[in-house]
Amino acid sequence: MGPDSLLCLPVFQNQSQHNLEHEAIQKKLNQLSAQLKDDGGALCRPCPCDWKLYKDSCYQFSVYRKPWEAARAACEADDSKLVIISSSEEQKYLNQRADSIHRWWVGLSDKKKEGLWHWVDGTTLNFWNEGEPNNAGDEDCCELTSQGWNDAPCSKENYWICEKEASPCIKL
Repeated sequence: MGPDSLLCLPVFQNQSQHNLEHEAIQKKLNQLSAQLKDDGGALCRPCPCDWKLYKDSCYQFSVYRKPWEAARAACEADDSKLVIISSSEEQKYLNQRADSIHRWWVGLSDKKKEGLWHWVDGTTLNFWNEGEPNNAGDEDCCELTSQGWNDAPCSKENYWICEKEASPCIKL
């Protein structure tokens, strides 16, 4: 082997290494493209991690309990609000996602004026259980149960559900 052939060996090895790296990158690109198609072609996540998407909203189900005001503040710290249930379909979705063992704070209360129930955004809606709200024991905040809604003392510690608008995604 002459001196010229020794010079060609590293160049050939570098080219082979380059080809292997190129193949690995191409394989990863193909995997990501397939994953993107499986995700409906979205170029973004409409909801943060650990949040659940339903229609145009993202929902976060807490893993620990707090009084209503603290739950409201926790949602606001996450740029969200205690959930506002605006349809029977949304109610059904939340009942399916929330386990039936626990009770969940929603963004409904009559704290400002007794008997006048408002959502945290000021709107009103009525999905009460029969016989509710009964205001037994100064119950000014609304909890979601497997049977529907119940008025409960705001100082009670419940799990809670936060809601925020889903981010728009660009479709391919």
